[in-house]
Amino acid sequence: METIYINAQWPEELRIASLRDGKLYDLEIEIANNNRNKGNIYNAKIVKIESSLNAVFVDYGQSKNGFLPLKEIHKGYLPKDENGKFDMSAIQLGQKILVQVEKDERGEKGAALTTYISLAGTYLVYMPYSSKSSAISKQAEHKERAELKSILDSLDIESGSGIIVRTAGIGKTKEDLSWDYNALKNHWESVLASSHQNAAPCLIFQEANPIIRVLRDNLKVETEKIIVDTQEAYNQIKSFIERIRPNLVDAIEHNTSSLPLFAQYDIDDQIKDIYERHIKLPSGGEIIIDTTEALTAIDINSAKSTKSGDIESTALHTNLEAVTAIAHQLKIRDIGGIVVIDFIDMVDKKNRGTIEEKAKELFI
Repeated sequence: METIYINAQWPEELRIASLRDGKLYDLEIEIANNNRNKGNIYNAKIVKIESSLNAVFVDYGQSKNGFLPLKEIHKGYLPKDENGKFDMSAIQLGQKILVQVEKDERGEKGAALTTYISLAGTYLVYMPYSSKSSAISKQAEHKERAELKSILDSLDIESGSGIIVRTAGIGKTKEDLSWDYNALKNHWESVLASSHQNAAPCLIFQEANPIIRVLRDNLKVETEKIIVDTQEAYNQIKSFIERIRPNLVDAIEHNTSSLPLFAQYDIDDQIKDIYERHIKLPSGGEIIIDTTEALTAIDINSAKSTKSGDIESTALHTNLEAVTAIAHQLKIRDIGGIVVIDFIDMVDKKNRGTIEEKAKELFI
């Protein structure tokens, strides 16, 4: 069972937690006046070209310059030569460039940016510079996937652009998806028009209401209940759900208990684990997470693990438990960048391959 809990009681902070079978697997916290910029689109100006980092730094109107890797600059700005290398002469200092925030500023690091814009709608995500024409949510079953592919093929997607069908789009008609696609195309045209009309740096588009945005991004086919603790948020959510998942309207619950919502459902205790350095594994082992400005280092320790009889089997079992736990922790803590994992040594090459395959399954 999948439930979304929305704690909107305090004007200073909005918290949205998604639990699967009682386990916290996603958490969003919005701080009032915290200048969350993820998803926003800006006209930016190139202020520094760092060939050694394969990146440029841009002024997009915030306190720190944004970091834009060359691989995140589409060919309209930065083409490649016949050898497949970036033609650096195509970009220059002071050049205006349209960017989207992928990751907000953290500590001394500026925001991570991209020119591969994506616009999220009710049922679709539109990517005007995508190299792939279309993709479908992993939540879709085989039959649903075939039906959606047929609908996508009929939408006449412009060459060089692509769309992703969101979970909310599963089971929708061609008319529903066509309406959303055309709305997103019109939205993109207005973004381009605004970009052409304004100098850099300048905010071109700001992401939606945080409650609706997070609900839009976290709503799954498996979602069976949405619990919220204020009448205002309840009304916003109900209006949104009536449009995209009318069958889920009766599952929206306004919790009026005097107890804080997250305390009532023991979510606060799970949130505390996010800030713990040591995370216990089911069989007695643990992972230790250390985050620095440069990277995140994760050590795996068999500790008191007694699941298997010999050292090699214990190492394999603990490593398998650890890689699953690490994938969960990276998601819940919103950790990106360089992650170094020190697995427990294993002699058997087959066992090392098992861990590698599991990591690929969970991380890629």
